[in-house]
Amino acid sequence: MTEQKATFTDFINFEKLQSVLRKFCTFVEMGCCIVAPNGRIIIEEGWECLCASSQQELKSIDSRRCIDTERFFIHKPEPGLDNKVFTCRNGFNSVGAPIQIDGLHIATIFIGPFIQEPSPPELLRPLPLDEQNRNVNIPNKHPKFSTARIQRIIDHLDLFVELIAEMGRNHLIEKRAGAALKKSEERYRNLINSLPQIVFETDKQGQILFLNQSAREILGYTEDTLGKNIDLTS
Repeated sequence: MTEQKATFTDFINFEKLQSVLRKFCTFVEMGCCIVAPNGRIIIEEGWECLCASSQQELKSIDSRRCIDTERFFIHKPEPGLDNKVFTCRNGFNSVGAPIQIDGLHIATIFIGPFIQEPSPPELLRPLPLDEQNRNVNIPNKHPKFSTARIQRIIDHLDLFVELIAEMGRNHLIEKRAGAALKKSEERYRNLINSLPQIVFETDKQGQILFLNQSAREILGYTEDTLGKNIDLTS
């Protein structure tokens, strides 16, 4: 049996990430999406894509239709490849960066789209004429950034990627600690159950919380005894 590879959801708490992602997008004044190595969009915040005709389609499309840098979709990005500014088929720019935890590429984050100044003349030209006409106002909605501003955004993205990776590492440590604690508790219970002596646990109100096997056999207690007050002196 082959070992199942860890995925983004094994590392990241989505509820915490959604809040942080929203604040980051507000800060950089752009949308953002996080994409699995197979091209599936995992989570997005304000991400706009001209390849999709509706929000529902945006959720389900293969993101390679607008994010076409294949290097970001393999499990081991090229050495030294931390981020990349690229241009989609419609002429808009985005920045992509791999998210790695302990050397494992679990996802790629993209922020954009934006227009790099000076604006290229081929914006929307790859689209069919009817789509060009329908989206003629789209370039006015996207921010226009200078090369210096783009570099500052990349610096912020690198820090954000490291924050996500740190969240992932901490989440993984918590999961491993929880699993280890559960395993330790199971070993402890098995040990107590194997003792020939009567062992039981009560709360402050005197209600039975736990009975070992000897207590069940010698005193005749059952599962129904749990949660009840037992007078052991009578």
